[in-house]
Amino acid sequence: MIQLSGGIALASMAGCLGSDDDPKDTDEKNDPDDGENTKDGGENDKPKSGDDAPKVDVETHDGKTVTVEARDKPTIVMFADIESEECKSYSKTLVDLHEEYHDRAYVVTINSNLDVSKEDLKAFHEEYGGDWDHAMGHAKALEKYGIEASVTICVIDEHGKIAFRIDGEIDRETVEKLLEAYANGEIDQKDIEEVIEAYRKGEIDEKDVEEAIETYADD
Repeated sequence: MIQLSGGIALASMAGCLGSDDDPKDTDEKNDPDDGENTKDGGENDKPKSGDDAPKVDVETHDGKTVTVEARDKPTIVMFADIESEECKSYSKTLVDLHEEYHDRAYVVTINSNLDVSKEDLKAFHEEYGGDWDHAMGHAKALEKYGIEASVTICVIDEHGKIAFRIDGEIDRETVEKLLEAYANGEIDQKDIEEVIEAYRKGEIDEKDVEEAIETYADD
């Protein structure tokens, strides 16, 4: 079972910014990454639990470069289309968790909608985001992580491995329960994947998720 050393650190992925340029940045302009670990795209190329987390650089709306990589505590990365309602809801989940676990995990939000501006990201951060980095995504970063859903959350452990990922299609309360269980060391990534799979197959609903987590935690 993976324990969060010292807790969960949340970090909103930093967006590449700081200028008053045209709001629609090109992939090249917003692409500080060197292309290492680039995937070919497609369902089978998405990094999964147990895979090495691709290392990528992104920039926040205030011009700071943030590297997604292994740290001395878990990293929670939310790739999200900041114009989606789902993104706003999930961001609220991270705000709640960050208040409780801010010293135990690093959190970052990375915008996956390449058609929005840095100013849009800044406005989203101020209205919906918490006290963590919000960054602009770029084509290579999204490709490396196989981002297709409006919201994808990846938890990266201290060894640089993906502990687990959630690609949309799950309600906010369920995501919060899974992240809390992981943060508290009550459930490992294999168990979380089984809970997610059961939820998506309709074998359990959001009301049953907590009971499933408790069952795994007691084993």
